[in-house]
Amino acid sequence: MQAMILAVVISILCFASGAFSQDDQDRLFEHAVQAYNNNEFTEAQKSFEAVKGSHADEAKQYVSKIKFYREAMTLGESVLNRSADELDIKNLDYAVKQFEQALSIKSDGPRDPKGKLEKAKALKAQLKPSAADNEGWSKQFCQQTLDAARAHRYKQAVLYSCLLANDNPAYSCNGDEALHLCQQMRELAALKPDSRAKAALAESSGAAEETQSLFAAATAAYESNDFARAMRLLQEVTGSDQGKAKQYVQRITSYQFYMKQAELSLRSLEYDQARANYQEAVRIKADGPGEPNTQAMLVDLEQGISAFYAGNYDDADMYLSAYAEETNQRQDLVHFYLGASKISRFFLEGGQDRSLRDEAVAEFRLAKQQGFKASNQDVSPKILKAYEQMNF
Repeated sequence: MQAMILAVVISILCFASGAFSQDDQDRLFEHAVQAYNNNEFTEAQKSFEAVKGSHADEAKQYVSKIKFYREAMTLGESVLNRSADELDIKNLDYAVKQFEQALSIKSDGPRDPKGKLEKAKALKAQLKPSAADNEGWSKQFCQQTLDAARAHRYKQAVLYSCLLANDNPAYSCNGDEALHLCQQMRELAALKPDSRAKAALAESSGAAEETQSLFAAATAAYESNDFARAMRLLQEVTGSDQGKAKQYVQRITSYQFYMKQAELSLRSLEYDQARANYQEAVRIKADGPGEPNTQAMLVDLEQGISAFYAGNYDDADMYLSAYAEETNQRQDLVHFYLGASKISRFFLEGGQDRSLRDEAVAEFRLAKQQGFKASNQDVSPKILKAYEQMNF
């Protein structure tokens, strides 16, 4: 019943959106969010695409999330649908990353991303690394053994250390041969729980110092924008700092999502959406990698120049002026295009508005003072001539 009501609302707004109030748009947006939360992505997308008014930008973000989620799931499933002889570690790694990306967008999303992630990981674990991958896998099994042993998860430590021993028995893991390490983990796993507890108590102070050191190193990497290192360290944090580490992981994941979405929006010339995504990244970490604040401002410059070439001179003036006020960068370029926009309107309106010409001259003067060369700009010869010959 609710889906039918939603469909009617969408149809009305699609055909006569201009006649409906903001209250109607609010209700449509609420329906769309509810459909999204219920994993009814087809209904949700239709609804969000029909939203106008104050929720329009937020609706576009939901549409991007839905598209990105579906793409990630489709790419991951395309790997799982291959026959067994077509699967290898690399393409299963790719599938894992896609399902993890889908989960970062919506952890309880449709098409069972959690189940498919576990399936991809299980298939990957069954594959023996090739000779080329052996060294990398040996390092990984060694690290997983050490991590499990530090957390006193000795059954897991047995699994990883003995896999390492089977593949590379002489491999040195933390100064111990893999074969001996496997046997040592088996002995620890066989101990009674109270014996392991005594051993854990003896190590507890050192373990606490170690996890605190890990968390400090991870946050330092985060602050210096080394997100790859930060993610590796954060996933190793245990104990009292584990909750805070997970929060940092979520920040990094969200930041990277918004930055990627902004890039995709720019490629599609969806400037408002790109700007909104950059601003979301700024809220997470204003000085993060890729300089989201600078990129958001550059959207104004790019949108202003694009509007100029489309003949939308009012929009060009608005976005270019906004960029000029936001930063001191590329002022020669922005003042040239502000002048070009104004002189174009002057010509189109018959050359009668002297105040418009004076405004163009003032902008061109600022561009020339900063040494701007217009010869490599794809503008009409008439504008180039005006720029070169005006009396400054």
